[in-house]
Amino acid sequence: MATDREIALEQALVAVFDAASRGQCSAEVLLARATEMLVPNHPRYNWQNIDQTKSELSSAFATGMMG
Repeated sequence: MATDREIALEQALVAVFDAASRGQCSAEVLLARATEMLVPNHPRYNWQNIDQTKSELSSAFATGMMG
């Protein structure tokens, strides 16, 4: 059984890839677009643990920007 963090990480990854498929953009714009998608009752995705997913997404970008 997946942990809450694993679910959040998977959802964050899906959001990033979906945002990236819309075209080239900066990391900041990509983060903003992915975060905008993380809303309850999204027409395309059944998000769970939205707050944790946003946190994981922000952490991933912060880590990536430092690396």
